[in-house]
Amino acid sequence: MELYNKYRPQKLSEILGNDLAISSIKTSIEHGEHVFLLTGIGGCGKTTTARAFAKDFLGADELSIHEYNSSENRGIDTVREIMEETRFAPLGDDKTKTVYILDEMHQQTSAAQNALLKILEECPEHVYFFLCTTDPQKIVQPLLTRCPPIKLKGLDNNTMFSMLRRIAHKEGVQIDPEILQQIASESDGSSRFAIKAMAKVLYLENDDARREYIKNYGISDASEDSIELCRALIKCEGWDRYAECMEKIKDDVSSNPEGVRRLVMSYATSVLKKGMNPVAVAMLQAFSNADTYRNGVSAIWVGLLDFQDYLAQLNG
Repeated sequence: MELYNKYRPQKLSEILGNDLAISSIKTSIEHGEHVFLLTGIGGCGKTTTARAFAKDFLGADELSIHEYNSSENRGIDTVREIMEETRFAPLGDDKTKTVYILDEMHQQTSAAQNALLKILEECPEHVYFFLCTTDPQKIVQPLLTRCPPIKLKGLDNNTMFSMLRRIAHKEGVQIDPEILQQIASESDGSSRFAIKAMAKVLYLENDDARREYIKNYGISDASEDSIELCRALIKCEGWDRYAECMEKIKDDVSSNPEGVRRLVMSYATSVLKKGMNPVAVAMLQAFSNADTYRNGVSAIWVGLLDFQDYLAQLNG
């Protein structure tokens, strides 16, 4: 089993760093709320939190938890299917709950989002919805009004480091704390990213082999096309080249703009660790200001424009 799935929290008590948000959702459920919109960076635990609420708090079983990836099921037919299903009570006793988890909700078409409003406003007593998104700006306004966003935070570096050290210990592997600190600091709050990054080096022969791997390949699990964008930036290959790279990774950027931003910054940081590089500094300056949480894909394009401006200042 993949390390990230092996250590994915199953209970609300196992979820780190979002106690206030979890407490708020619990209270809302106790007061009759049935619909929640969870937002935050990729890998911060939105879907994990929704699953934990379904099983641990609402007592739903596997047969009554329905999870949809909206990037794959993004049309009005999906909404019609959900509306039809909610007409029927779940198998089991009167206390059995039905839970719908809609990942990447911003990928749903506007028509589908608007069609979903009716069932959200007239939600049956036994039905709960958890809508998850990295890009709430793409959620239609009536839906935002119906369920105001609950933002989940990424983990701070200390919490991330402790989590990685605990997982390494459970796996029976001794690993240099400095390596774990590097992974934690470059994960930008994403526990999924951090655990997947650690998995790449955890089972190597020793710490020297781990350092060599990170030196040569970094810790990113990004596609080669995404890394190609970073290489184009560090080589200052020009706007046409950046646009070409963006076209290649349009699916990655659309589904996880924060992941692309984090990759660019991680790449620039790795370059700077080898020596001062003004272009890497420009990359950090430009993309540290890119607000993917508010602006999604547009933030990456603005980061590219800012990068061009910083280069012009360097060459001015």
